[in-house]
Amino acid sequence: MSIAPRRRWSFFLISALGLAIGLWGMKGLSQLSAFPLGFHPETIQYPARVGRAAVASPAELRFIAQSRPVGSILEILSDAGVARVHLEPQLTKLHYGIVFIEGLIFFAVNFLVFCPRVDRGPVRDLYWCTLLYGIAIMVGGVCFPRTPAWYESILPLVWITCLTFLPVFFFRMALTFPRRRNFLEKRPGVMRALWITAAILVVWQTVAMLRYFADPRPALWQGFAFPRFLAQVFLVSMVGLGCMALYRSGQFSLAFCLGLYDRGHPVRFFANPTQARRARIPATTGAGPSLRAGHPARVHLRRRALPVPRYRHHHPA
Repeated sequence: MSIAPRRRWSFFLISALGLAIGLWGMKGLSQLSAFPLGFHPETIQYPARVGRAAVASPAELRFIAQSRPVGSILEILSDAGVARVHLEPQLTKLHYGIVFIEGLIFFAVNFLVFCPRVDRGPVRDLYWCTLLYGIAIMVGGVCFPRTPAWYESILPLVWITCLTFLPVFFFRMALTFPRRRNFLEKRPGVMRALWITAAILVVWQTVAMLRYFADPRPALWQGFAFPRFLAQVFLVSMVGLGCMALYRSGQFSLAFCLGLYDRGHPVRFFANPTQARRARIPATTGAGPSLRAGHPARVHLRRRALPVPRYRHHHPA
């Protein structure tokens, strides 16, 4: 089903908006702070306090320190006294440049390859995969807000949304590329359940994140960490299942062609059915008993013809 040119341009506008968000995220990445190499947060006696934030673990302390200005002095108050640490940039110029180039590569592929072809089958899922991953790379992750302004929570919310819905698009793409599996028709409720699960995880993480931003204390940190852990499990599971589906699809196609060849059927590849009909070669969908040894079979590829020599396979006597 083709998409009207006007509607296709809407995908270019969506990608342009995603690029603008990514560049905004890159600006935030350049302002992230970290402890110097000689300082170890594990040496702090917990619980401790940094400004209005209460921390009970090194992970919380690092998370709070990220939002402080680069070059500033961070005061950590604990029962052992006050520790003052000079903060340094979290990313080196080389690391920052690598992240920037990686994000631009994904956006370039999204603009030049998938936007013009967004109406072709699984290409739309590939479009969303490259867009969401490009935004997630350039935003970098969830960071504690530097100011109480409401817009400071936009980038963390965008990052959470991108990495939660990304595995669903990837999984659906894996079931439709390079050919659509019957799994989607037989079990239409699976994709619906995945979309609902992703939406629940986004809402859960957002609510927990905003509660922690409003009142940073250890109990709410733990309440935010649990849905983030579930989202990571969801991401890894869906990407793993998608990779397995892609592997099995390619394995089946290769095994099918080799099975035909091993039975004495010279396999010829055609770009479309018209070329095959002109060659007067019957089509086949499997190496069944209807094919006799030495008779050629044809396999259709949608986009490109692959020349394969027509050799006969002779079994040893």
